[in-house]
This record gives sequence, C-alpha cells and structure tokens, in this order.
Amino acid sequence: MIDPSIRDEIIKSLSVLPYEKQKRVLKFILSLTELDQQTKGNDLIRFAGTIEKDDLKIMEREIEESCERIDLGEW
Repeated sequence: MIDPSIRDEIIKSLSVLPYEKQKRVLKFILSLTELDQQTKGNDLIRFAGTIEKDDLKIMEREIEESCERIDLGEW
C-alpha cells in the first residue's frame, strides 16, 4: 500500500518532468520491484550445462585457492 503523502509528492514531482524523464522514473521503479523478486530455481535450469567443463575446473580451482582462505590482516 502506497502512503498517500508519498504518492502525492511523487505525482507532483513527475508532473513537471518531460516525458522521457517520466519514462526513466518508471523504468527505475520497475527495476526496484524486480530486485524484490526472488529468482526461482526453475528459472535458472535453462543455464544448466552452458558453462564449458574446462571453465568450471578453472572456476573451482580459483575458488579453492582464493576464496577458502582467511587473511587475518585483511581487516
């Protein structure tokens, strides 16, 4: 539910913008709502098998060598 005072302020501000900037605002708002939606596993299945096996081995090696270490002096 949108707060009426916020809605009124948004509409007031939008009314002075040219059409192209209004479209940009809409695109921004839609991008915020997309960030709130979680990606479901079924949406990702289409990517299964798309990474080459050699690339997966490189990625695995890099993760093991770089990401699984603790650098006590880092912070």
